Amino acid sequence: MIACGAGMTDEKPKAKRTSTLPSGAGKKLCWFGGASVLWILISGAIGLYLRVPDGANTWGDFLAGISAPAAFAMLFAAVWIQSDELREQRKELGLTREELKLTRKEFVENRKVMKEQAKQATKQAEFVAAQTDILLRDRTDEEFKVRLRLLRTFVTSTFDAKYGYVNKGGNRVLQDTGLMTGSMPSDPEKFFMKLCKRLSSALPMTPDENSEAKAAELAQMPLHALVMLNGKLRRLLEMEERLSGSMAAVLQSVNLPYVVEQLNSFNEKRWKEEPDYQAGPRDAHIDG
Repeated sequence: MIACGAGMTDEKPKAKRTSTLPSGAGKKLCWFGGASVLWILISGAIGLYLRVPDGANTWGDFLAGISAPAAFAMLFAAVWIQSDELREQRKELGLTREELKLTRKEFVENRKVMKEQAKQATKQAEFVAAQTDILLRDRTDEEFKVRLRLLRTFVTSTFDAKYGYVNKGGNRVLQDTGLMTGSMPSDPEKFFMKLCKRLSSALPMTPDENSEAKAAELAQMPLHALVMLNGKLRRLLEMEERLSGSMAAVLQSVNLPYVVEQLNSFNEKRWKEEPDYQAGPRDAHIDG
């Protein structure tokens, strides 16, 4: 995983800035200024020595004449210094462009790092969510298995065995043939699957002779026990969405919604037919 903030705190090499002042500008200005003053002094001294000026107009022309080279020299110095300044400014602009390029490149790198960090964060969140879901489903699976054991204990302790003779290897053997208790496996999961299969065969959509006999046996069982059984099956059905795939497949293999609905209809029909169960609220018996 990319370290948080990688690429964002690293210092990028930046172009070195030089002084914005033109090199030797002060020296040039002093040199040309001194030369101009010296020129004016020497020219004035020569003019006085030779007595060239004669009158105010002549003096004016003389001073204008000796000042013109000095003014031209100062103009040349100003142009030279300005040229140096423009050259330095161009260098400065070049350095600024380089810095902008480096900054833009740094932004691009930072954006790549941030995108990568976002991807890693998303993967982490998905991983944590997956692990959490696995833990929750494992916990629900354990609760489901506990409920299956309690269901088996409830059925074997609540419903009476029904003994009868069956043929085994040519011999008649007395054994439990009850709908709820006969030849039931000890494993809670297999017990649950066989129980649902027997209830489905006793309460089919289209009754036949075999199912009517099983339904008659079911009708002899205590209604309150059947209501409690249906409630336990309903609670198992409510856990389906929170179970792992293997445990959910167990519920789907026995068509538990059909079993719960058919048993509820059977109990409701008996509740209407048996006045002893009509003393309390209907839901207390059917959905309890």
